[in-house]
Amino acid sequence: MPSLKYLIGLVLVAVGGAYAQCAEGKYGGADGCNICGSCLEDKACDYDTGFCWDDNTDKEKRNCASGYTSQQCNVPVCPGDCTSAGGFCAGPDKCVCPDLLAERKDDMGQSTCYSLRADGLKGAGIAILVLIASIFSCRLVHAMNH
Repeated sequence: MPSLKYLIGLVLVAVGGAYAQCAEGKYGGADGCNICGSCLEDKACDYDTGFCWDDNTDKEKRNCASGYTSQQCNVPVCPGDCTSAGGFCAGPDKCVCPDLLAERKDDMGQSTCYSLRADGLKGAGIAILVLIASIFSCRLVHAMNH
């Protein structure tokens, strides 16, 4: 069943009010309609503001679905420092890292962006040191036997 605010919006449009007609699940006014965020239990957002309020509370408590925050419940939450090195949170627990960087999750599920190039160079440096030490050891053993 449509919400009361939705029906009031339809009446205002019918009598020449300033509000745009927004479908259920959207909010707005004369400037156009916007999609509601992710309200708790798929409840409709406020027709005028897009805020996700619970009608049973004192209007101070935000009621967002898991993984979202802000008054309109349209800002996804990513654990960890997803925004480090230019990454961004594209959805709940969906960290997107820029080119040449990859997402790394720790044991707690915290996401960070790290440089594949830097980690590769560290590994290559260690491999070169091991190779030099091996060659030096072989030369030393050979010199001691002759």
